Amino acid sequence: MSVFVLNDTQYIYSISYTADQISIQKTTESGSLIWTYSQQNTDDKQSLTGALDMSSNVIVSYTKITGSASQIVVFKVSNTDTPTLLWSVSGFTASNSDSKSSVASGPNMEVVVTFQTNGTVTGGTKTGSTDVAVVKLNGSTGSTIWSVQNGVLNVSKQMNRTPDVSVGPNGVIYVAYVTSEGTEIVEEITADGTVLGPTFGNPCFLAKTPVLTRYGYRPIETLQKGDELVSNGGRLCKVVRLLKKRVIPSELSNPYVIPEGMFGAKQRIYISPNHKVFVPERGMVYARDLGLRQWIMREPFVYYNVELEEWKPMVVAGVEVESMAPFKTVRVSLARFIRLISLAPEEKRRTILRSSRLIGNQVSVSFLKSKWTKN
Repeated sequence: MSVFVLNDTQYIYSISYTADQISIQKTTESGSLIWTYSQQNTDDKQSLTGALDMSSNVIVSYTKITGSASQIVVFKVSNTDTPTLLWSVSGFTASNSDSKSSVASGPNMEVVVTFQTNGTVTGGTKTGSTDVAVVKLNGSTGSTIWSVQNGVLNVSKQMNRTPDVSVGPNGVIYVAYVTSEGTEIVEEITADGTVLGPTFGNPCFLAKTPVLTRYGYRPIETLQKGDELVSNGGRLCKVVRLLKKRVIPSELSNPYVIPEGMFGAKQRIYISPNHKVFVPERGMVYARDLGLRQWIMREPFVYYNVELEEWKPMVVAGVEVESMAPFKTVRVSLARFIRLISLAPEEKRRTILRSSRLIGNQVSVSFLKSKWTKN
């Protein structure tokens, strides 16, 4: 028997299954039984999970195994004196090769289920051998509102797996999963199904990018703690650390190219989309917003960036750019993380997301230790 436990502010809901049935029990915190719901079910079941909606109706999701085929089943049971089955849906892809689901409910009683699949959901596009798919269901009927599976949601072109899902109070959906390369990803999806993309932040330059130091230009990958870099106005700032990160090629991570001569560049510069460049009359501008050509990377690659003792600009091949923001990192539960970003102002939410990553059942969140100073 497998047991999955949920709780609201007053009661505990225990979902269990055996070879021939699924049972739900509602009890008080002291253990007094309120009601029991049992469903005869002889499916070969795996990966049972559950959620409560705003009325504490119980939503259950599991993987149904039939021979070599597997599909996701989602059903909803009413939280009433005599609980009843409200609806049940299954078979989100035609391939019957779906598994490892996670389910959540939102502020408008909607139900969101995510799972890994070797197939394709309706309207989706297969990206790798195994993809993550997300389906939003009508909380009253179980009918599909929208489904998403594409190359923005799935970072790896090989395998994206073991997804988990949460829905914020504003209806924004957060999906966490792991790629075959071991990269932990948290995706943000709007209530209407628009995937905003992975929330990891990329360190910002390719190897051999020349960075101006006290003694001239050096390749970024050779910098070490204590080296002195030239900031704006000729000021010197010491390196606190060199950061490098291996990333998967995608439209969200592939570098943009600053051509020689542009902004005073002494040579071609490959820079990540979310890195800022100083532009006269405009200030610091994201590389992705400069109308540059994006370079297509064919294999996983490494970005490098530098944290200075003060958050000041540095000079790369003659161009003034931002250095890495100095962050302090803490770990919080996924539930606390969802609450944190749901309460954050819109302009800060994406910054928090870009500097966060999933580690097991926790999220590593980074906060700025100091403010940006241009002068």
